[in-house]
Amino acid sequence: GRSLFISANYSKTTEAMTDVIEQFSDQNTTFQTYQNLDDFESASLNVTAPIVLSEKWTTRLSATTFYHKFTSVIPSGQLDNSQTSYNIYLGNEISLPKGWRGEVTFNYTSALIWGLFEVDPQYSLDFGLSTRVMNGKGNLKVGMNDIFRTLVNNVDVNQDDIDLSVYQF
Repeated sequence: GRSLFISANYSKTTEAMTDVIEQFSDQNTTFQTYQNLDDFESASLNVTAPIVLSEKWTTRLSATTFYHKFTSVIPSGQLDNSQTSYNIYLGNEISLPKGWRGEVTFNYTSALIWGLFEVDPQYSLDFGLSTRVMNGKGNLKVGMNDIFRTLVNNVDVNQDDIDLSVYQF
């Protein structure tokens, strides 16, 4: 359909389970584990709109802003992290000759916090092609995620005497 869709959400979780980094400074040891944090609050607002550019090209735009707040007593002291972040998703579906369909999607998430973790912005571009086969009884799909290899995790933890940077691809 061509309808604008808007949704809002709020939740508060007690004893939210998340990854945490702990450190025994006197032993020069750092490790990652799971722990229940005291409180996690989350609020979000999402707007999604289809945009019909032509009868062969449709775009779906989705924009979300969200707020995360983590508070807890943790072994190294007091955690009080909060941040407002956003996500933009742009999906394009294109009708191609001979019954083929193409899809190109772009996804961007701004910097955000998750518990003790400060996550840098992330983005990716995905591509796909599909066609019906066997007289319409099946589909053949081929796709490539993160074409330019940009979807990486740059994460920092700066809590009390813990100063940790992680890079994941």
